Amino acid sequence: MPIPANYQINKGDLISVWLYGGRNKSEKLEVDRNGNINIEGIGPTYVYNIEFGKLKEFLADKYESIYKNIKINIDLDRTTPIQISIAGEVNAPGLYNLPAFATIKEALSISEGISQFGSYRNIKLMREGAIVREFDIYKLMQKGDSALSTAILKNGDSLIVARTKKIYFYLVKLKDQVHMN
Repeated sequence: MPIPANYQINKGDLISVWLYGGRNKSEKLEVDRNGNINIEGIGPTYVYNIEFGKLKEFLADKYESIYKNIKINIDLDRTTPIQISIAGEVNAPGLYNLPAFATIKEALSISEGISQFGSYRNIKLMREGAIVREFDIYKLMQKGDSALSTAILKNGDSLIVARTKKIYFYLVKLKDQVHMN
């Protein structure tokens, strides 16, 4: 699977770097717990949260400071799994360990889907205590909105599926039909 350009480098990721041209060299660099990789001749270089699509240019600038006339290619050999919480009206709420590129759609699938009382129109993505995005699955089904399939989750994210408003209508209707003796 290709690495999405918007994937953010995480602690524990393993980056392969190939240099060629003025210097031919390859190295594997692990992102340490501080978010650094240790580049020979340069030292610790902070790469945590840099988008994969921007990492090649960032590293090229670093390597060009010590090697002349080089070209660079990079890849990720290993990505760090993420842990997210899924709460609200899903069939199996809880903490889940997911692959680094997991999407909202995959997270909802692993939590066994939205419960019978859950809202398909009100799914919130929380990051660091704030709502960063809201999703409506009906848009996906009706208009082909790809947000659920392309929004990449991050370690520590929470998905919250709200209760549908229709349940209150059904409960009130049921209460009116029950006769108390």
